[in-house]
Amino acid sequence: MENIRFDLTLTQKDNCTHINLPFVLKRDHRELRVSCRYSPKCLDDKARVADLVDRCRKKYAPSNDFLCGEGKNTLNNLLSYSIDSPTGPIGSAHRHPKEQDFSISEEFADGGFLPTAITAGQWTLTVSVDCIVTDSIDLTVEVVAQ
Repeated sequence: MENIRFDLTLTQKDNCTHINLPFVLKRDHRELRVSCRYSPKCLDDKARVADLVDRCRKKYAPSNDFLCGEGKNTLNNLLSYSIDSPTGPIGSAHRHPKEQDFSISEEFADGGFLPTAITAGQWTLTVSVDCIVTDSIDLTVEVVAQ
């Protein structure tokens, strides 16, 4: 078994970027499990939310057709993840939960990923920082190959 862990603090300078987290598997394995956790999920400061929404509305949606739902007083941070194997891309997870787990093997892969052999060599997990609305995000990524 091989365990790899990344601990990062993302800030506003990371907003709308992609962060590559390369790792090397020393031998072939039957399964790769990835666990991604970040905090906080949302900005709940009503004044800051109102200011951000107003600035975005003016820039992107002057028709005021911007918010979904009624009584929303929070905005969410959003990170998504993709994985490249030694032979190329195997997929991505663009999901909203702040806690995500996915598994990949030659026989099975969670949604968004292709089943693939877990071979020795250079792998890369890419964190796409889709949106940071808080001052920072603490992110932990754990990769377990077994």
